[in-house]
Amino acid sequence: MKRHIVALAVSCLALSCASGAKNESGAEEREARASVRAAETDPSFRGDFQVEVKGEGGERTITLTGYIGPGGDLAIPDRIDSIPVTVIGEEAFKGCDGLSRVVIPDTVVSIGDWAFTECENLSDLVIPESVVSIGRSAFSWCVSLASVTIPESVVSIGERGFSYCDRLRSVTLSRNTTVGVEAFPKEAVITHHP
Repeated sequence: MKRHIVALAVSCLALSCASGAKNESGAEEREARASVRAAETDPSFRGDFQVEVKGEGGERTITLTGYIGPGGDLAIPDRIDSIPVTVIGEEAFKGCDGLSRVVIPDTVVSIGDWAFTECENLSDLVIPESVVSIGRSAFSWCVSLASVTIPESVVSIGERGFSYCDRLRSVTLSRNTTVGVEAFPKEAVITHHP
């Protein structure tokens, strides 16, 4: 039950990501504040991040599953509680309109399905050489994103990975990267790493 309440809280906050709220009533704002208070007492939250710890002992890793921070220029931490962040989970940052820049740490190997979808103000994205896979619709509807460099380490990009990114015109990636259907807008010019 508690996990469902937290999931609901994160879903509510994902609509505004605490900064770009599109509230039309005081009730929505009060609900968002209550959700933040609930998240503060939930053990799955570490600061602004909801996490899932996997593995045992020295083999533990963290998957980010939610975010309630203010957005802006975000450098995702490479470790939380001394445990490496290796996965950005499904829908972890979905709808975070407040994000303008995201730097993913070089501990991350996988970006999940819909991880950053609908982050409408995300205009700058840094993906490290550690990333091997980018999931379905991971960055779809990031309408402010104008260019992206996919490192050569990325083996696959899921279908519609960067679809509906209306301003995306420049994509650089490896010839060896498997690209899903409609991964990029038709207007995007794709170049390959030398």
